[in-house]
Amino acid sequence: MSLNSASPPLGVIEFPETFAECIASHQASPLPFEQLLALIEAVSCSSWESLRDLITRIDLTSYSYPELAILNSYLAVESWIHWDLAALDRLFAASLGKAAQEKETSAGRHAQAHMKLCARLMVLRLRSPEQYQPDDAPATLHVIGDSHSLCFSALPIVWKGRLTIARAMPVRGVKMFHLGAGVPAKYRQFLRWRLKSLQPGSEILLSMGEIDARPNEGIFPQAFKAGMANLKGFEQITQATVREFVRFVTSQIADTGHVSENVTLMGIPPIGYDIRQGLPPGASVQQFRSFNARVNAVMREHALAAGWTYIDLQAGAMRMNPTQSKNARIDDFHLGPTFYKSLDAWRVAPPTSGA
Repeated sequence: MSLNSASPPLGVIEFPETFAECIASHQASPLPFEQLLALIEAVSCSSWESLRDLITRIDLTSYSYPELAILNSYLAVESWIHWDLAALDRLFAASLGKAAQEKETSAGRHAQAHMKLCARLMVLRLRSPEQYQPDDAPATLHVIGDSHSLCFSALPIVWKGRLTIARAMPVRGVKMFHLGAGVPAKYRQFLRWRLKSLQPGSEILLSMGEIDARPNEGIFPQAFKAGMANLKGFEQITQATVREFVRFVTSQIADTGHVSENVTLMGIPPIGYDIRQGLPPGASVQQFRSFNARVNAVMREHALAAGWTYIDLQAGAMRMNPTQSKNARIDDFHLGPTFYKSLDAWRVAPPTSGA
């Protein structure tokens, strides 16, 4: 889409109504970085145009390296999804030796994590090109969600009995809480844009929930902060988080012309990180493991009740021996192609479905 043409309003994002006006205001007076980042986030979750095309028309000389590193991480994600090796090579080269600067802020640390994930995925694809995108796959599975969605990009899998190509549609940092509570409001808009960009009735896999269920982020530390760190408290917050998430997404599925039977929620991946490093004071590893497993179970219950199917990743991982489990990981958080190729085997259909 040309910047001179009328663009859709940015909705909850506080920007002028068209990209042309955004760029014009930026050229006259550089936008504060927070506003530029909000625009980048919006573009990354819409189908208006590519980030690369947008950024090449913006003067970035006024921004610091840590700020540019965050923008580069969005470009790396786009380049991975479109398999632009030359762009990935340039971006990784630009970040060499600058890890300390990237860690100065929370946003910088998240950006660095995305860069590292894209680098690992790139190396994996270069080493095993045969695992990726055949020319004759007749169907597409659209994977919308957090960073785990990136692990599916261009991956051929058997889905509902037929060869399917997975398409990654990330929404950086999205949690079930964000969508259920509507805070921050941008995440609801981002999901809606993702859904509206697809043909009604498309196959959709939702990758959301893992960030809600970490020892140092989401429900678990919130329960401690609220003085609800007991079985009843964990259950109350978990049920509310998952229930409101499923309720909101269900409404958006209907509004955008999709159908529940084509929607699948992916459960929480098996834990691969050192739980002890992120626990709140007074929490135990076993307490967190029990909580994490319960979140997975509650997600399954609500997904099936909504008429969605569910992927039980933890159940799938339990069938692996230690060597298979180790080889299936990309890093402490993410699983890779060797794991996801068996995704269909762990798909649980709702009781009334014949899938």
